[in-house]
Amino acid sequence: MKSILFGVTIMIMIGCGQKNIESNNKLIPVVVTEQTKHDTDDPAIWIHPTEPSQSLIIGTDKNEDGALYVYNLDGKIDEQKTVRGLKRPNNVDVEYGLILNGQSTDIAVTTERYETRLRVYTLPDMEPIDNGGIDVFVLKFDRNLSSDYCLTEEIYGEYSEETKMLRGFRDDMLSKTSEGQEIIKLYYEWSPVIVKAMEEDKKFRKEIKSIIDEFLSMITPLL
Repeated sequence: MKSILFGVTIMIMIGCGQKNIESNNKLIPVVVTEQTKHDTDDPAIWIHPTEPSQSLIIGTDKNEDGALYVYNLDGKIDEQKTVRGLKRPNNVDVEYGLILNGQSTDIAVTTERYETRLRVYTLPDMEPIDNGGIDVFVLKFDRNLSSDYCLTEEIYGEYSEETKMLRGFRDDMLSKTSEGQEIIKLYYEWSPVIVKAMEEDKKFRKEIKSIIDEFLSMITPLL
């Protein structure tokens, strides 16, 4: 009996000791960046070539009235370098040594999703060098297209089992989270464009259907 109690006591001591070790080893941020208006995400870090303390952190604020925020290493927003008025900027990347007008230039590049274009800025000044943006989609988004163009209804039919399954996935799962709601919004914005493209290109239609068929096979066990 004593040996059992001794063993239990040792296990408790080890367990408590391990818990303390874990709590003492928690990662605590040295600096927290200032809060933005919406959803800051996908940061990139530009490292100054000669003065590392002058390096910059760049992050996208993902919304229709979004921005490309620039922070110093103290986590403070640099208002002079921050680019506002971007329509749903997405990922941002940093590249070094682009030859521009014969000079090596570092750049920050982000996608402006709702305008279907890339935005390019010099570093560290964040001056635009893209003449207002570089179109990156063959099919330019047309907000005048009717929202009645429904992608899944066009492929499978309004009352098909496939359309019912996708509606159920939308209503029962996607609509329950903010991320899912964003996906729903993008779907309805881009459906008209894709439908119009499918009408003009049968091969493209076949490829889209193949993608959706594969997606249906993935979500079927969840419904």
